[in-house]
Amino acid sequence: MLWCGMLQVRGIKTGALARIVVGLGNPGEEYARNRHNAGFMALDALARESGGSWSVGLLTRICRIELGGFPVLLAEPLTYMNNSGKAVHELLSAFHQDSRDLLLVVDDLNLPFGRIRIRERGSAGGHHGLESILNTLNTDEVVRVRMGIGEEQMPEAPLVALGRSRRKRGGELVAAEEVQPSGGLVDQPARDPQVGDHQLPHEAARG
Repeated sequence: MLWCGMLQVRGIKTGALARIVVGLGNPGEEYARNRHNAGFMALDALARESGGSWSVGLLTRICRIELGGFPVLLAEPLTYMNNSGKAVHELLSAFHQDSRDLLLVVDDLNLPFGRIRIRERGSAGGHHGLESILNTLNTDEVVRVRMGIGEEQMPEAPLVALGRSRRKRGGELVAAEEVQPSGGLVDQPARDPQVGDHQLPHEAARG
């Protein structure tokens, strides 16, 4: 109730939500275009295209939007990647939701750039932010969307979910352009309820 009251004072609605979408990354300008911040980039794109505005509440940046007519909360933990579980736990408590209401968006170095994988459950697979959340919530039954960042040479064509990056410098995405609101993050279901891989089409990316 304390957290709920604090959010309401800040003008943040705490009513029922269809889903809480949490993108993982690290806060701060120095990490903004790092490819490991793919989760943040995806949520920033959804917020822009939905006309949402961000607020800082609890240990996260949050943005309430509607997707397909359903109320959705976008959240970006500000605790740094390895402590994401603490922020997610506080968020679920404040909004009276549980792990079944979560959808996590994370980077995956083991997937090729431009491919996504959706799973309903499973281990963290070496991702420290995801591991923090699963350990804190004491469950591995959390839907997650893994976004591939694994190519050594980033493609010239824009990745639909992240926008276009003209060149790559180390692990950083440089000169990223406007993000396009398609590419399977929310609308594209997995082929299998346990796991599904999707290559984002170059045709859609160019369009």
